[in-house]
Amino acid sequence: MRKTGRAVVCGEDSVFAGAVSEISAMVSEQCFSDLKAPVVRVGSPHVPMPFSAELVKHVVPDADPVSAAVRQVMA
Repeated sequence: MRKTGRAVVCGEDSVFAGAVSEISAMVSEQCFSDLKAPVVRVGSPHVPMPFSAELVKHVVPDADPVSAAVRQVMA
């Protein structure tokens, strides 16, 4: 992060009140002066996690939103 000045935090949990939000907050607080762009969070939408494997595929982020977030933060 210190080399590029950018960060993308990805996880399977929600981007609200979860590990993804806590890690992004810590990065923002501790590395604020090194950041060249806001920290981008990628995670599940704020919905209950389904039990069906087929439905989980639609909730948990895959490569598409992660690569879009990386492109966004590097722009």
